[in-house]
Amino acid sequence: MTKTEQKLIELAKQHNGRYSVGTCYGRGAYGGRKNYGVRERDAMFRLEKAGLITIADRHQWQDINRGYAMSGTIFVFELV
Repeated sequence: MTKTEQKLIELAKQHNGRYSVGTCYGRGAYGGRKNYGVRERDAMFRLEKAGLITIADRHQWQDINRGYAMSGTIFVFELV
């Protein structure tokens, strides 16, 4: 198990068996590229494949402001 997977399990235990992972990508203010949450999302999918968690909810979001767009997904998962 990777350190990121272990961290997600520990965080879920601290929050009553539920936790969320968010991803974000796109261009922010002044055209700067933004990209985060990919490592945690991939670790969460590996935990789901191993049968340790279930994904309870997904919420996609998008923010468009002055020609720049940011989008992502928030995943809520539960320990099995």
